[in-house]
Amino acid sequence: MADINSWLEGQVSALLGMPFFAEEKAEFRDAAKALVEQGQAAGYTVEQIKDACDGDVETYLMDRQNSMTNAAMQDMIADDR
Repeated sequence: MADINSWLEGQVSALLGMPFFAEEKAEFRDAAKALVEQGQAAGYTVEQIKDACDGDVETYLMDRQNSMTNAAMQDMIADDR
C-alpha cells in the first residue's frame, strides 16, 4: 500500500477538474465522499484519510482547488507578459 500522502496527491489531482475559486466547502461534498470511498477501497481507514486532510476532507479539497486555480491564473498572467 502506498504512503497515504502519495496516494492522496494522485487522487486529488484526478478529482479536481477545471480551475475555479470555491467559497463553500459544501461544493466538495460529493468529491470528499468519493475520495473517502476510494481510500477505503485502497485499504485506508476514514480516520487516516481525514488525518491526511488535516481533519476535514471537504475543506482540504476546497483549499487544493483554490490553490490549483491560483497557480493556473499566475501561469496565465506570466504567459501574457
